[in-house]
Amino acid sequence: MLHGASHSTSQLSQKLKTTYKASTSKIVSSFKATTGSRAICQLLKEYVGHRDGIWDLGITRTQPVVLGTASADHSALLWSIETGKCVLRYAGHAGSAERTGAVAWMLTGCHNTQHCPDSTVTSAVFTVGDNVVSGSDDRTVKVWDLKNMRSPIATIRTDSAVNRLSVSTNQRIIALPHDNRQVRLFDMNGVRLARLPRSNRMGHRRMVCCSVWNEENQSCNLFTCGFDRQAIGWNINIPALLQEK
Repeated sequence: MLHGASHSTSQLSQKLKTTYKASTSKIVSSFKATTGSRAICQLLKEYVGHRDGIWDLGITRTQPVVLGTASADHSALLWSIETGKCVLRYAGHAGSAERTGAVAWMLTGCHNTQHCPDSTVTSAVFTVGDNVVSGSDDRTVKVWDLKNMRSPIATIRTDSAVNRLSVSTNQRIIALPHDNRQVRLFDMNGVRLARLPRSNRMGHRRMVCCSVWNEENQSCNLFTCGFDRQAIGWNINIPALLQEK
């Protein structure tokens, strides 16, 4: 009975993502991990202003460092990370403002030929060296060596579809946003490091669509966004996280 409910939920989320990207999260959030804990975080800041769900977000690599979000409300916003205020708004998209990746398209065959033929590769990220990390609706994440794409060098199997993941280049930590509202952290070998907290007062209340690391800022170093219309900023205590590994 539980298996059927899980399958129905997965089908519903896939239909939402492939037919009409609506009712998405309008909030972006930031959290801080307590010393010595892998899973407990404190909310740092919320970035609220979109009128519909947020599908993607990113951090600029040059000064001034700002947070950018893309929403189903046909707009993209730039935010001051420190104040949480919108500093610039881009409007005019006929459809959802959503980033697409050519690399994800390239790797679609790698996932589909080895797993479910109906699954979608949701993201693919270049990391250090010749490695690429890809995530899919088939509930797996794969780490690839570009010199040998016949089989992944590591596979992470999860209990929920994986959306737009991100990789900390400096620390080689993968942040996985899931359909089931969870955000999990893994290393490049597929070892689980932590699960970010989620409750009625903390974390995302609906599907998490995207994650992005902000390695230039030691205070607010991870962002996530989702169907609950918010983006969340987190502080992940990476030294403590790796120490417990």
